[in-house]
Amino acid sequence: MKRIALLAAALLAAGAFSLRAEVGFLDLPASGTPVTILEGGKVAWIDAVSTNAAWTPTVKIVRESWQDVADIKTTVFTNTAYTVVWTNAVGTYTNVVYGPPAPNKPANATAFTTNTTTRTTATTNWAVRLVAVETNTATAGTSYVAPKDKVMLSAPADSRSRTTIAIER
Repeated sequence: MKRIALLAAALLAAGAFSLRAEVGFLDLPASGTPVTILEGGKVAWIDAVSTNAAWTPTVKIVRESWQDVADIKTTVFTNTAYTVVWTNAVGTYTNVVYGPPAPNKPANATAFTTNTTTRTTATTNWAVRLVAVETNTATAGTSYVAPKDKVMLSAPADSRSRTTIAIER
């Protein structure tokens, strides 16, 4: 009986220990280059240090939406055939000309006809495209980031500045 009680107490202690929050720290580049978040969570706090007293950093969260989109490429081929029939004392001659001759009927022709053939082909490929980008200002304690979101400074800072954000998971 003591072993069962001891085992139950150990399991409860292990369960309570696993409920603790983890905090990850992320240093943002002073250049304003976006950093991709691997694991999402709540922005717990933002710490900015700079030798420039006038610098007030703003941390932006950039969320991108990607979607499979049909990429359709259409090609049109047009072929025009002109048929000219001449008649003279010897006989009747028919000449089929491909390409654009003079569109008017020649003076000595008894018939002048055209036939235009159009062929259209379409090729459909599926491609992943960026369909929307959402940018919000991060606020400590109320903003959340999702995996694959990007976090960045709104404007570049001097090289001696440092901005660190803490993400609570």
